Parts: sequence; C-alpha cells; structure tokens
Amino acid sequence: MLYTTAGEKIHIIKSGRHNPDAGPDFLESRIRIDNTIWAGHVEIHYKASDWRKHGHHQDKAYNNVILHVVYIADETTVNEDGREIPVLEIREHVKGAGIRQFERLKNAPSKIACASMLDKVPSHVLESWLSRLLIERLQRKTELLRDLMHRTCGNWADSLYVLLARYFGMKVNAFPFEMLAFSLPMKILMKHRNELVALEALLFGQSGLLNASFHDAYPGELKGRYEFLKSKYDLTPLNPENWRFMRMRPANFPTIRLAQLAALIHQHDQLQSALIEVENYKQCITLFEVTASQYWTTHYRFDKNSKSRKKRLGMAMVNHLIMNVQLPYMFFYGAENARPDLQERALRILEELPPEKNTKINEWQKLLPDFSIESASCTQALLTLRDSYCDQRRCLHCAIGHEVLKAGGHN
Repeated sequence: MLYTTAGEKIHIIKSGRHNPDAGPDFLESRIRIDNTIWAGHVEIHYKASDWRKHGHHQDKAYNNVILHVVYIADETTVNEDGREIPVLEIREHVKGAGIRQFERLKNAPSKIACASMLDKVPSHVLESWLSRLLIERLQRKTELLRDLMHRTCGNWADSLYVLLARYFGMKVNAFPFEMLAFSLPMKILMKHRNELVALEALLFGQSGLLNASFHDAYPGELKGRYEFLKSKYDLTPLNPENWRFMRMRPANFPTIRLAQLAALIHQHDQLQSALIEVENYKQCITLFEVTASQYWTTHYRFDKNSKSRKKRLGMAMVNHLIMNVQLPYMFFYGAENARPDLQERALRILEELPPEKNTKINEWQKLLPDFSIESASCTQALLTLRDSYCDQRRCLHCAIGHEVLKAGGHN
C-alpha cells in the first residue's frame, strides 16, 4: 500500500501517458487518494525541493498536477494557485541509484536517452525485445486495415485496393491516392482489367489530371474514354490540385505511380490471392514486376517529353509495397481467418527482405556496432523502438530501459 507524506492512502487507477514535451511528466492520470478520485497530471523528481528549483510553483502548466512523486520528500509542494499537492515519497520502495538513473534517462539530451548505456544491455534482451516490437509494428499497421475493413463494409479486396493505392502515393500523395481509391471502386476497374487504356483512363480521369487541354494524342484519347466512362458509372473526379509534384523525384510523380498502378491491376486478375499466396520474398518481387505503358517511356507528365526510359517499379518501391501493404495484409488476413500459417509466412518473408537504409537506422548501427542488422524485420523493430519508445521517453515501458535502470540501481 502506498501513502502520501500526510498519511493518505494512494491507489493508482490510471498511470496516464508519458509526456515527452514541456510540462508534467505524465498526463491524464487517475488516482484515488483516500476516498477521493482525482484526474490530472503527475510530476516526478528526485527531491521534492526540485519542484521549486525548476520553477513549477510559478508555472500555471503545473496547476493540474494531482501527485508529486519523489525519492526524498524534503519539503512540501505548492502549485501556482497556492494549493498544496499530495506527495508520494518512494525512498522505502526503490533504490536511490535507480531513481537517479531514471532522472538521467528522462533528462538526457540525446534523442535515444540510453545511448551511452546500451553496452549494459545483454544481447538476448535486445533480440527478444526487438522480436516483440516487430509484432507490435505489424499489429499497428493492421489497425489501418481494420479501419479500412470498416469503411469498405468488410470487403477484403476493396480494403487491399485502398491500402495499395495509399502506399503507391508515398507520404506526399498518400491522401489523394486514398481519396481516388474510395471514389473509384475496384469493381469498376475489374470490369476493364483486360484493357490497359481503359484502366488508365479511369484512374487518370478520376484523379482530375485529365481536366486540361492536351497536345499529345494519348492523353486526349484517355480524356475522351474517361468522359464516356464517367457518364456510364456516374463518377465525379477529384480536384487536380490535390496532387503534389514539387520537390519530388520524377520517378515518384503521381502520374507515373498511377500508370504503374494501372499496369499492376491489368497484370493480375486475382490480385488479392496473388498477394496472399506467395511463399517467399522472390515471389513477392515477381508479383510487383510491372512497367508503365509505352507513353510514359518518354514522359513523366502529360505533354512534356523526357529522356527515354522504361518506368518500371524500382526495387526501393517494390520493397516499400511488400513491407507496408503485402505483408501487413497477409498478417492481418491470417489473424482474422484462422490462418496462422499466413502470419508465420509474413514474418519469415520480412526476415528475407533487405534492411532499410535511413538516418534512424544508421544511428542505431553506430550505437550497436556489434549487433547485426541484416533484414527488414530488424529495421522495422528498431524504427518502432525509436518512434514509439525513445522519442516519447517511454523508458519505463521498454525492456531496454528496464535493463538500464537495473544496471543503474546496482551502481
């Protein structure tokens, strides 16, 4: 049983969420003190007097603090309103060195709080925790699919189509691609799957990118075809201003990605089955071996000639789609349809995928020089560790943080 320094009983109903920004350490907590339930924030210090030293007694942002947790209660705690805040002294419950270690982690200037202490973490702890984080990342991605399933009234094929479109758009054009997919049902595209020109007419027309006058014959042909199909299916195109071209590599222009999406749909009559039933990474690559139609060999945008180059999906984009669309979809489908073999296969293929290369992974590699980062399963876990734990200072929820705190407690 925990008690305040005034002898009142404390029961933690909800610890709240850690606050990585300015303000109290934990937000939206719920605590019963004696017979009263309080909702508010919690602040943590080594000494109660640190509250005053840090100027919290003059800061309105701390007026909703309902509990001050300290190792040493060397004075009372009063907020800016003059209200005395209950204090919990934990000297008898934890080792002082551990508290000091937590303070060091909480206030560390590095983005990865335990960067200088990672050598204290046994390799088996790191490997086990990364395995758990990989599952956590997949489960988080499947939440997007769960939402799509709700929005498509439980239609697996439509959910896959919207997810695929979203990731064809990359970060910059993800939203307009998603809007396009919802405004142009997959069942309409499938009626014209055998005719690539019709697929491009539907996708480009519905995107709003055919809402112009053209000199080239091909976009003019697409525009004419779309006008007929728009009337047939009662379609309303998007605003072309939704699309972003600035500060992008031409290979990522939405025009190229739309043409490649059309080619992918044209190539597979049963795209859902094709994505689910692959056995290995090599088969995944084969699935996404598509090239935009001939017009795009000499164009990145309508009416603007460019150097001749076939617009194939590059390996970086293929891996992007496998990692963010195919494998999460396979994992989620397996979970929802009692197919653990699909979940296991998704995890196995992730281990075959090459590791991602970006600044966050490079930083981890420098901090873990003896740890082998050989696959996407590892980099995906490390990205989750950074984004969901390190950046939010959730050291108390992290297995690595626990090891560091234990090591600090033994110093």
